[in-house]
Amino acid sequence: MAFVLGVVASVVAQPLWNVVSGVAESWFSDLPRVSGNWTASYQEPNAKGAMDTSVETMALRQLGRLVWGTAVRSDSDGDKFSYSGRLKRNVLVGTFQAKGEHSAVGRGAFQVIVSDDDESMHGWTIWKDLDTKAIEASKIELRRNT
Repeated sequence: MAFVLGVVASVVAQPLWNVVSGVAESWFSDLPRVSGNWTASYQEPNAKGAMDTSVETMALRQLGRLVWGTAVRSDSDGDKFSYSGRLKRNVLVGTFQAKGEHSAVGRGAFQVIVSDDDESMHGWTIWKDLDTKAIEASKIELRRNT
């Protein structure tokens, strides 16, 4: 019985701690505020190999250090992505995945620095590209929508 209680406690404790600490950090810390609507731009090769600027409209939510959200590409067929990440001081690190995609294509990672005024972020993103079937990387710039 003690073993079962230990297993249940270990499964429940971490998510519960994430929520409680997230709420406390939201109220009492100086973490950047990244919740809101953003426009992200980055470079990626097109089917012909030339570099195009891609733009996504992002809606991010935040609970303490935890960040998640969705994005829609504005320069394609409206590809949709889900994002999740964690803040470590003023750096947001996370992953993304194309919605409805179950292979490695459309999955990637990012690491960005949040500006002192919480109005912009910049860094790098990396992903497996649908057109080239290769791993691509690009600088990424995010600007808060007003």
